[in-house]
Amino acid sequence: MRDAPDWVKGGVLRRGLAFLIDLVVVMIVTQALAAVLFPLSNGALIDGSSFMTDCRPAQGRPATIEIPAGFRPTSESICTKSLLGQPTARLYTLSRQEAGSSVTTSLSYALSAEYQMTLAFDLSVLQWPLLALMRWLLEIRGVPSLGRHLLSLRVLPRWDEPVAAAEIRAALARRYILFALPGVAPLAMAILLFAALRSGAPLPNDLASILGFLGNLPLAMAVIAALYAIARGRDAFYDEAAGTTVLRLVNGAREVASEQPPGAETGISGDASRKAALSAGLRPIPWATLALAALLILVFIGELAETYVRSQSLGVTGVTIVLFGGVSSELAIQAGQWYRLVLAMFLHWSAAHLIGNVVILALAGWFLQPVLGRGWLLAIFLLGGLAGALGSILVNPAILIGAGASGAIMAVIAAGLVVSLRLADDARRLWLQAFCVAILLATFLAGGRLAAGELDHASHGGGALTGAMLGALILRSWDAGTRRPRWARPALAVALGLTALTFLSIPRAGFGDVALARLTIPPEQVPKTDAEWFARSAELVRQYPRDPRSHLAHAVAVGNDKAARERALTLVSRTQAALSPASLPEVEQNAFLVVGEARRKARDWEAARDLFTRASATTAPPMPAIYGWRAQTELALGLLDAALEDAEVQVRLQPSSTQALVDLAGIFDAMGRQRDAITRLDQALAMEPDNAGILRYRGWLAFFDGRPKKAIQDLERALTLKPEDAYAALWLHIVSARSGRGGRLASAAKGVDMTVWPAPIIQFYRGEIDRNVLRAATQSRDPITHGEQTCEANFYLGEWHLLENAKAEADPFIFYAATSCPKTFVEWAAARTERRLIER
Repeated sequence: MRDAPDWVKGGVLRRGLAFLIDLVVVMIVTQALAAVLFPLSNGALIDGSSFMTDCRPAQGRPATIEIPAGFRPTSESICTKSLLGQPTARLYTLSRQEAGSSVTTSLSYALSAEYQMTLAFDLSVLQWPLLALMRWLLEIRGVPSLGRHLLSLRVLPRWDEPVAAAEIRAALARRYILFALPGVAPLAMAILLFAALRSGAPLPNDLASILGFLGNLPLAMAVIAALYAIARGRDAFYDEAAGTTVLRLVNGAREVASEQPPGAETGISGDASRKAALSAGLRPIPWATLALAALLILVFIGELAETYVRSQSLGVTGVTIVLFGGVSSELAIQAGQWYRLVLAMFLHWSAAHLIGNVVILALAGWFLQPVLGRGWLLAIFLLGGLAGALGSILVNPAILIGAGASGAIMAVIAAGLVVSLRLADDARRLWLQAFCVAILLATFLAGGRLAAGELDHASHGGGALTGAMLGALILRSWDAGTRRPRWARPALAVALGLTALTFLSIPRAGFGDVALARLTIPPEQVPKTDAEWFARSAELVRQYPRDPRSHLAHAVAVGNDKAARERALTLVSRTQAALSPASLPEVEQNAFLVVGEARRKARDWEAARDLFTRASATTAPPMPAIYGWRAQTELALGLLDAALEDAEVQVRLQPSSTQALVDLAGIFDAMGRQRDAITRLDQALAMEPDNAGILRYRGWLAFFDGRPKKAIQDLERALTLKPEDAYAALWLHIVSARSGRGGRLASAAKGVDMTVWPAPIIQFYRGEIDRNVLRAATQSRDPITHGEQTCEANFYLGEWHLLENAKAEADPFIFYAATSCPKTFVEWAAARTERRLIER
């Protein structure tokens, strides 16, 4: 039997589990409180940390909810949090599934008990102070909390000699005051924000967010510092200051060696550790840091003044940011204004943006300037800002403007984290590391993308990576004697030199705003062919988003993706309006025509017709071709009357166009009006008597009009003018044979290229292949080509049977052609005519 219990140091896992158990107890308390107060306050008092959440699709959005610009939700729901069936919070949630990612971005708005948007105070901010209060009230009575009881943990004084109960209570009071203090900051900030908003104070959303972040920063630092110390087998900062420790009861022999005395760590004596802990905050004033902060504030005042002079607005606008040096790929790379890499780090989008950066910079400088010195601090700030701006323009879309000191600040913080490895293992090092880790985690775990008021992770990453590398360089330069880094002056000289180099771009590229024409595709980069335009469209949109041609190429390249096509066409109009408003109607008309023609070639008839209709509706001078192209799409859709109307308009606007007359003839042919079609072809041949294509078409129609002699004359002349015309050879053979003059394929097809379609049809007619081989020849990877060749193969198989006077055998093939061929094909109209003849 043992006379006294054995104790060992409580480890991080066991203490973490005890903490979670006690936190659950406190959460139940705040949720129970919210369950009572939620209906009484009409939703003004909530607890968002509920264990039970029920989300259901929203039937209608409350009118008072305003969605931020650019946020397009993919789902909307009403989520009710509850405890034992009693609501503790009700939220209207907007969710957006990020394209090409499993990440979902959500925005939530508190709802009252009557499902109306309301301002709510979240009682979950009470949980940290309540946890400290609960543990203190229990332990001053000698009773452990539930979590500590279950995991055999106790809080005990570290003194070797016995002490009075009053001293133990005083130590526990000091411990829990220090434990609770970091949690008081977010509570106080939440109360202030709630009171300000409740009173109607005009508090921008971004300012509320940044103040909330700064309020939570002490708690995050405290948690990280405590976890780090406990994980290393030491006491947390509040135990160290109060003279207490957390031990675990062990039955049997001791399992671990006794803890090293506080301060016995390598590199610093115990007495020096205590002195460092007491004087961690007593350090020289970081004047260089304060000068940087003051400069940021002065520049922001200048931004506000410029914006007010220009627009009588109190907020900073994008125009002001551009004028003052905001950076983007197109301004730095395309326009050549490299000085923006420097100036962008001194600009801010809003007061909230400035406050967040200035506070964090001041804290970073307070920790680090006494360690690094002003030379290295300024060098890291400048080089980190340059690297952050460079990362922003290389990663982000070319059109988006970056501004802010966060890239430079991330460099200082990352360098500080690396340099902390060289510092003595004392309180200053612990809190420096906790601060750096808290800021880095909060920054890189936050969502967002570059835009006014949003996060530029490319800038943060570029700055942090540069800062870490500079921190490693500082470790190499560390002077063990002075415990300070060397090479500060050379580092600052390099930073200032690189900064100055960027300003050499001003004489060539100018300062301030840039003419949009300079941001379009340079002549040497313009694609040479349509195929190259379409293949490079995504790259061109990314690099030259101000150029309407980039978006036009992309509108064609996206194919049948209607949403992407419409976005691209909208950007064509928007960029052209900014570039040259006077030519906007012509550019819009051309864009609709180009994309419409691409959709027509892809047999997307509905989309093509819509685009041609929009082209005709612009205020640009009318183009006859628009009506011709729309007529062809209407013919393909079977809208014959509409097609005829558009084709006649084209002929009226363009009476000298043989193609317009041929297209009109095709529509008459589709309507069964062969005589009208021949009349239009006569008119076309009067203008172009040697057009082989028109002669061939008139010959074919003359045959169906009952004039085989005229048909043969036209077809012979067409072959004389164009002996390689395979269709003229086929039609001459068919017309000659069916009119009793005998087949003529052997002589007619002498000039035909027998390696390409429709050579297999001629080979079948000659008896060189059977119908199975002919059908196999229609196989193509392109479904459009396959469909067209299958249509022709069936039509000419039907014609072959008609040559044999086998109408019954011909009918299925002719029927297929009449129902499956594109309506723009001559074979479709001919198949319909043949079916009428067969039925007679």
